[in-house]
Amino acid sequence: MDKLFLTLKELTEKYKDNEYVSGRLINYIENLLPAALESDALIYKQREERKKQLTTYKDEFTTRFLHKNNYFYSHQTELFLMYDGTHFLIYSEDDIQHQILTTISDEKCLRVWKHKIKNNILKRIKERSPLNAIPESTTIQYVINSIYPAIFDTRNEAKYFLAIVGDCMLNTKLANIVQTQTPVAPQTPVAQQTQVAPQTPVAQQTPVAQQTQVAQQNLLDISLSSSPSSKAQMPPAANETIYIISPAAKDF
Repeated sequence: MDKLFLTLKELTEKYKDNEYVSGRLINYIENLLPAALESDALIYKQREERKKQLTTYKDEFTTRFLHKNNYFYSHQTELFLMYDGTHFLIYSEDDIQHQILTTISDEKCLRVWKHKIKNNILKRIKERSPLNAIPESTTIQYVINSIYPAIFDTRNEAKYFLAIVGDCMLNTKLANIVQTQTPVAPQTPVAQQTQVAPQTPVAQQTPVAQQTQVAQQNLLDISLSSSPSSKAQMPPAANETIYIISPAAKDF
């Protein structure tokens, strides 16, 4: 404001001796300038209202277009994808642009912003990752049937495998996922009795015990060449071998 007053003061001082120019300056300030400023304010207000209205239409059109068309973008492969309810298919960016412009042509109020809307929609699509998409039941069943029973024996194993793969891709922790196991039927008392009991390991003999056992065996293997009195007292039966412990073994 200070600069404005300074400029006006300079003009007044410059043309103070020129009655015609001073009159024009007064006319501009008193008549033309207020009308011009009022017209500019009205035009600006209308422009802002139209811009606000177009912005609302643009947002509604963008939301409606993205909801109707399931487009996604993979930053790893730099490819646009379209989800048809069962599969994610590679889609051309040119085809997406053509579809956007064709659809905008039916909206007369948005034609002036068609390129701006097109760029905004493409930007929104590039922010949509297929990893964050919620697949339909047909897609889930198709994937499960592709690996069960070809790879996994049960559907639960296939689901658990897919959950682990998703966890690795999203770099998140598994939550509320429990690996189920087939319950084992309880055994009957008869089956429990038929089970083989674990054998008790035989304790290893010490060297002293081994020597004692060998000595006892040698004493028992004494021949019948012992004393005759012993033979007379114990008549042998037919085909019978008698083992007699010698007197020396009594003190062992």
